[in-house]
Amino acid sequence: ENKNMADKPVPPELQAAHAELVAISDMYNRMVKQCFEKCVERFNDNELTLGENMCADRCVAKFLETHQKSVELLQQSAAQGN
Repeated sequence: ENKNMADKPVPPELQAAHAELVAISDMYNRMVKQCFEKCVERFNDNELTLGENMCADRCVAKFLETHQKSVELLQQSAAQGN
């Protein structure tokens, strides 16, 4: 008998991995959108200008650092039972 995959229960580990992938994709998409809107000024060049490139580098670094600190604070809060 050929059963549909949707009929089978999804293991919790796979559900957690999927949720993490969705969260990472969402973070990446928000970072790209925010840094693009903040840093890219001209659309008539094939490449980013030096200023746009520097802005994008700083923006991505700040976004990732802020995300990491947020995760650490949430983990600390969860460990304390808050």
